[in-house]
Amino acid sequence: MVNSVEWPGGPAELVEAHRRAFDEVVARMARAGALDARGDFGRITRVPHVLVSGWSVPERAESAVRAVAAALPDFEADVLHGHVGYFGGLVAARLAPAGARVVVTEHSSEARTVLADPRGRELYAEVLERASALTCVSGPVRDLFLEHLPEHRDKVVVIPNPVDFAGAPRRAGLPDSLDRWAFVGGLTELKGVRRLLAAFTAFASGRARASLDLFGDGPLRAELDQAVAAAGLGGRVTFHGNVPKATVLEALPAFDVLVGPSRYETFHLAVSEAVAAGLPVVVTRSGGPEEALGDTMRLCGRFIDVADSPDEILDAVADLEQHLGTLDLDGARAELDARFGPAAVRARLADLYGVEPWGDPPHSPRATATPPERVEVFARRTWRSPAVEPQIALARSAGADVEVVGVPQPAARPAPLTVSQRALRKAGRLLARLRPPQPTGGGPGTVALLGDMTSAADVATFWSAHPSVRPSVELDPTDFGRPPVDAHAAPAR
Repeated sequence: MVNSVEWPGGPAELVEAHRRAFDEVVARMARAGALDARGDFGRITRVPHVLVSGWSVPERAESAVRAVAAALPDFEADVLHGHVGYFGGLVAARLAPAGARVVVTEHSSEARTVLADPRGRELYAEVLERASALTCVSGPVRDLFLEHLPEHRDKVVVIPNPVDFAGAPRRAGLPDSLDRWAFVGGLTELKGVRRLLAAFTAFASGRARASLDLFGDGPLRAELDQAVAAAGLGGRVTFHGNVPKATVLEALPAFDVLVGPSRYETFHLAVSEAVAAGLPVVVTRSGGPEEALGDTMRLCGRFIDVADSPDEILDAVADLEQHLGTLDLDGARAELDARFGPAAVRARLADLYGVEPWGDPPHSPRATATPPERVEVFARRTWRSPAVEPQIALARSAGADVEVVGVPQPAARPAPLTVSQRALRKAGRLLARLRPPQPTGGGPGTVALLGDMTSAADVATFWSAHPSVRPSVELDPTDFGRPPVDAHAAPAR
């Protein structure tokens, strides 16, 4: 698996001032295998690339292609499957070896915006010209492509997102009431979170046990924080922020209902995952959900219309609560599993790949995690602190001595990637802890973590002085003990 990761860089002049050092360090890391981590089913290579403030989606996509091509000049693959056409799809289409099959999956809600842009349409046309197939997670997404690129209609098919209905943690039975609400998604206009909070505020006024847990983050976080405080719901509304998917799946069975008030969804995976967890659902007719759930909704929840008023959410929750005994979550799971459980989706993909269907993939063998003795986190600026802070916590939880090093500099908020006020306050606390780089006598037990673009030169200097140090862009909790690799040798792929 190859994952291109966008790092905010700021104004063009700042990015250009540091680009050479950044590119050189990332290239050395690629040669050393330091971009690799091990996931549940194989190796993940994360390739960072830097964004200039104000870049369009096509400019970001071209940047991703350049970065992956530099880090991985030879894919050596018979099949390349790119996710999100204007990012992973473009990377696969541009870098696939001759004769390789290219399959692209589109599940991004931003596809509408990109297709409306002439340059975005050009990129999608290029992807479809090279691809064997473009799979869309729902009919509305397919219709979007047929509208803008009708000449490729024979390549555009619908294959839903796979959901592990059999293996998902689930409730023991139906809830007695619908007091505990859950929401999974970004805190954005598109996800309808203002409507959600307004509905819950009204609901909670007469329900002492009512609670709302939101899994996700976004630009409306500060506004929602203020609304919660103004409504006096501080102890009843919990913002969990961005958490690993596995954490969300483990948490879902503790709730009574999932509410999905989105204004537009290509599929809305969280709703199907809630059904897998045994939760009733209330979800908008926002494109993907009504196709994904269809008539199965009679067994597991209620549809509502896209709107601003919270009233229909309240009415749907009340109606659902009165008719809990008529629901059949086990039956809903069985129906949906037959349509887009892992086996069903696997069979469709195998046909597109030109191979026989395979069974459940084996989990990769996990190495015994040997924590590093020390982690040097190089961070001159705070723009990536929401990503770096969890790495610091991971290292400390593993018993490593962690030091954040850098040089404090004023930082402007970057335009392409916005973060919540809460994240900025947290970033400010990180900035206060920075100190100038100092020789530490780094040895084989030390990991140097590249925290941002402007720290690349510091990492290069540190690495040159301590060649046994392992540099990284992300700590691998299963592989802390891997010996360093010669950064000048060809990567073993």
